Amino acid sequence: MAAHRLTAFGALATAILAAGLATRAASPEPRLVVFYAEAPPARAAAVLTALQAEAQDARKAGASAAEALRESSRPSRMALVEQWRDLSAGEAERRATALQAKLEPDVQSPVDDRLGDPVVPLDGKPAPAGAFHVLMHIDVVPDGSATARQALTAQQAQVMAAPGALAFEAAAQTGRPNHFAVHEAWTSRAAYEAYAASPAGRALRRQLDRFKGAPFDDRFYGPE
Repeated sequence: MAAHRLTAFGALATAILAAGLATRAASPEPRLVVFYAEAPPARAAAVLTALQAEAQDARKAGASAAEALRESSRPSRMALVEQWRDLSAGEAERRATALQAKLEPDVQSPVDDRLGDPVVPLDGKPAPAGAFHVLMHIDVVPDGSATARQALTAQQAQVMAAPGALAFEAAAQTGRPNHFAVHEAWTSRAAYEAYAASPAGRALRRQLDRFKGAPFDDRFYGPE
């Protein structure tokens, strides 16, 4: 009888585990993906056109938002920002490889792709035309990962409450949980600068200062 109960218990445990794995496999994997591309000035327009086509293809493939951006004052540096409700790591790698092959003849260096797991929920909405965009890459030492996640989570509410804010997304890089990507969209650069100079805007860098693993990297895209 005891052996029978153990066998039944083992079968039940196996069934529960299988059900959990099936649920996990079926769960959507939201992602924030950022591609950085740099081209010689003579090929910048061609690369931007290719990134715009890629953004359109991503939306057709299921991306909830995909935007090709050109860096302010440095138009030969561009970025593609994609939001996905469900994107596996394997499909993300396939897309990155395909984009690299497509841009390789025109870019100055290999495309830098960053696959991220959102720290805050993605809104899934593209910014309106003419928006001013900011992309930040934040590296902290491993011991600072939890602090960075908490600080970025708090930043979403602070940013979205600021005049002129349109969007805020933050993600931890897949496989590198101490590396973070942040995408913000604003009605203008002046609106962003006003927030960045505010106590709430300064707080993020101050919170992360003792954990920083690299200089704070922020890049501006769109109308000045």
